Amino acid sequence: MRDVAKYLEAQPRGMSVAAVAAEEPSRPAILSPHGDRSFGELNARANQLARALRARGLREGDAVALLCTNRPEFVEVYAATHRAGLRLTCVNWHLTPEESGYIAADCDAKALIADSRLAGLALGTSQRAPGAVVRLAIGGDVDGFDSYEGVVAEEDGADLTDAVLGTTMLYTSGTTGRPKGVYRRQPATGTTRTIPVYGYRPGEDVHLCTGPLYHAAPLAFSLADGTRRRRCASSSSTGSATPTWSRPCSTGFSPCPPRSGPATTSPRCASWCTAPRPVPYR
Repeated sequence: MRDVAKYLEAQPRGMSVAAVAAEEPSRPAILSPHGDRSFGELNARANQLARALRARGLREGDAVALLCTNRPEFVEVYAATHRAGLRLTCVNWHLTPEESGYIAADCDAKALIADSRLAGLALGTSQRAPGAVVRLAIGGDVDGFDSYEGVVAEEDGADLTDAVLGTTMLYTSGTTGRPKGVYRRQPATGTTRTIPVYGYRPGEDVHLCTGPLYHAAPLAFSLADGTRRRRCASSSSTGSATPTWSRPCSTGFSPCPPRSGPATTSPRCASWCTAPRPVPYR
């Protein structure tokens, strides 16, 4: 994105993706085994989902629990909740139904959105979170859940005229008892400081996400802080699609570090990019 001022102006309303889409709608945003999205498509689907959730009774401040592997719909839910004024809780899908159900109930989720590949976990979670009356299944059928794709398709994809910045409430691991929600009363908005720190070249580079997006660090640095970069996805050893950021080369997509930095092998690039500031990698 060239006009950084418009991007920063859109952030306090949760519309940073919309700002990129307005300038470069056909620019690739996500490349994934589960489907691709341009920034225009990503923005439209975020608007559609935001309208669908509002149509089903969710209002500013209400909670949405997301139980989803790394795939394009994860990004859509994040973008939708952050422009609809909703509070998003991303749930660790490695938990048991009892554990994930506790989190969904404790965060007062009004909606539960789940990946159909986690159908058993989704059912167990929903049974323990009766307040989540809106239930959407991504990528397939889950008993008692409506089709995510069908619900999204019914709505208008035009930008929201009354966008409100949402927030997140992630949960601790619960090593000293039950997991505890960490609620951000003041939603964090990004700046352009990390662009020169990481050495990203807007429009060229993409960022390698080496962990599940439900985790705080990938969510913050690979997704929330990456709306101006291009995303692609590859399959991890767990079978989940892992969004990455890279520059196209003759062999496909590979991680690319800054112009001066460590070698371009994946582990070195990942270590360098995920560090809080540039560090030598020997």
